[in-house]
Amino acid sequence: MEKHSKDCSKASSEFLEAGWFDPIEAAIRVRVRGFIEELVDAELNEALGRSRYRRPVSAEVAGGSAGYRHGRRDRRLLGSFGPVTISVPRARLNEANGTLLGTAPDQAGVTIVSGRLTTLAPITFTFGVTPKSTLVLKLSTGMTTNCGPGSSGGAGITGNTISLARVQGGCAPVVFTRQRGAEQRGTYQVNCSSPEIAPCIEKDETLTTTLDRGSYIIRARGKIGVLECWVRDDTLDIPVGGAVTRTLGLQRANAAGCPP
Repeated sequence: MEKHSKDCSKASSEFLEAGWFDPIEAAIRVRVRGFIEELVDAELNEALGRSRYRRPVSAEVAGGSAGYRHGRRDRRLLGSFGPVTISVPRARLNEANGTLLGTAPDQAGVTIVSGRLTTLAPITFTFGVTPKSTLVLKLSTGMTTNCGPGSSGGAGITGNTISLARVQGGCAPVVFTRQRGAEQRGTYQVNCSSPEIAPCIEKDETLTTTLDRGSYIIRARGKIGVLECWVRDDTLDIPVGGAVTRTLGLQRANAAGCPP
């Protein structure tokens, strides 16, 4: 009896070329990556007590938040399904009183192999220290200048006051450093009960300070003589160890004696 056979060696070698693509394998890798990322996200949701983009449901929870998300980073896993790069969330976890639980430097370039022990380099965690955030503030009136006279398109402001208080109560008596370009223009000390009147703060000046995490109410005033003719009240949400830049748009006050 004659047997018919087919030589598949040539076809097999073609499949093993570097450019070969298996859509089934690619689909499995996508499913595996998505499954692992979902597991990691679910664990973080449980640790933080809320899912992504959601805030604590009450002021009490907000004051003692378990932490917050801090971006994502890629990690490479090597398992029976082959190498897969996954995106894992980063987070800062807090103590019950809202202070940062601990920090440590990142370790990059780590590959985790299935069924094999992966040894990491020793690291040191720092506990009980909550990094302050940097606040950079600007004041603007929408006029050509804040300090120039109205006849030349300016707002005519002669002095400014700023107060800063925590939403939950209590003044935040920080010191702002004033700077205009390369020129240092002194400091401004916040005093909520008796605000200091500073020489006019121009629109291209920056006021910089550091703050603890939390929500604040800021009140800025532009005075023309003794009258408060430009006003703005706003809220600030300050993260842990971050940087916030805010421009406060002062608005005309309908006060007797102030220019229209």
